[in-house]
Amino acid sequence: KMITDDNITTINWGSKSTVSSSDLTSAYSTSYIREWLNQEFLPTLYNYEDIIDTNAGWYSITDSNSTPTKPIGNYTLTDPVGLLNAYEYYMSYKNTSASSGYLNIGYMWWLITPYSSSNVQYVRSGGFLNITSPSSYSHGVRPSVNLKSTIELNGGSGTVSDPYRIK
Repeated sequence: KMITDDNITTINWGSKSTVSSSDLTSAYSTSYIREWLNQEFLPTLYNYEDIIDTNAGWYSITDSNSTPTKPIGNYTLTDPVGLLNAYEYYMSYKNTSASSGYLNIGYMWWLITPYSSSNVQYVRSGGFLNITSPSSYSHGVRPSVNLKSTIELNGGSGTVSDPYRIK
């Protein structure tokens, strides 16, 4: 799984259609952000059909725990591009602090994880998780993709100055 190094855009997570507020998983399926990720951002990626798993599963399961838990069960959506969920973000700073985690970029950005029937989770500028209504604000978007299992790396250490290179 890969995520962009920075926010690519700022957009309202919101929904394009009327969806029951008791089902934010469905709300994401009809959201502006999902549409933008898969219709506007995806075609900008060079040769993506050869490297990205275009049938990747994304967990957009409600998680209102103070410590995010690993999603269990089937993926709720299948798309080439998605967002990290709260658990994946939490694991990025598990052995340090949210403010020191390697995914903390100092800006607010959306996660795919609903928190309740009326709120979704996002990362605050200090690196901590927070919640808001999906239609209240525009936050940053850091697209995430899953690489095909057949992808081979051709060097690089995975750092900013020496990124991985795909063979």
